[in-house]
Amino acid sequence: MLHDRFYARWDQPLSVVQSGQSYSALVKIKIERGGRISSVSLARSSGNSTVDDSVLLAARRVTQVEPLPAGLGGPSGYEVNIEFKLSP
Repeated sequence: MLHDRFYARWDQPLSVVQSGQSYSALVKIKIERGGRISSVSLARSSGNSTVDDSVLLAARRVTQVEPLPAGLGGPSGYEVNIEFKLSP
């Protein structure tokens, strides 16, 4: 569910795909107990700044998700990594 929420906000840089190369970037997202997204960072670069910038922008567009279920995460929230893949 989280993956789909973030992926839906991604404007994929299709001009990069024309090169025929695949790209994958990993974004680290911190979710507070109430569901607020408190931080977004690049955990692993795709090696392409256009792709990296686009996935970070997509992740920052999502500011709130459902509150965390009981038992998930600690008192300060939960960190999750979401992989964005861009393929020809």
